[in-house]
Amino acid sequence: MLLTYTIYAFCFVLLYNTSTGAMQFANQVLITAAGPNPQYVPDQRLLRFIAVSVVTFICLLHFFSGGAGRALNQIFAVLKMILLFVLSIAGIVYLSGHVTVEWSLKPSTVPSSSATAFLQVLFTYSGWENATLVSNQAILA
Repeated sequence: MLLTYTIYAFCFVLLYNTSTGAMQFANQVLITAAGPNPQYVPDQRLLRFIAVSVVTFICLLHFFSGGAGRALNQIFAVLKMILLFVLSIAGIVYLSGHVTVEWSLKPSTVPSSSATAFLQVLFTYSGWENATLVSNQAILA
């Protein structure tokens, strides 16, 4: 049984899937810890330390208790599904016209165009732009 887990873990480490997810996680943690500072650039050494610590923790968790690791994975999967459901309901309520949203942001000084609007939408999903993060989630699911 341990051979199966070891081969599975070796393939993930060899194929470099978990490292990109861990780097994105560390990046988001550092950006969140910095607060609302748009000029913040995370320290690469600290970013790598957090990423290695996360991967080490997950590997040790699966090594010492495979059941706990799978349970944690299932808990996160349920949380993701709940978040997706809540966002879907919020979108439906907004589109129905029962709720109006007033933005308190200052108007942008950038000339408006479809390209600018597209870039602003992309930057809204910062952290999800990493294609390997999405493929990592698809593999783990």
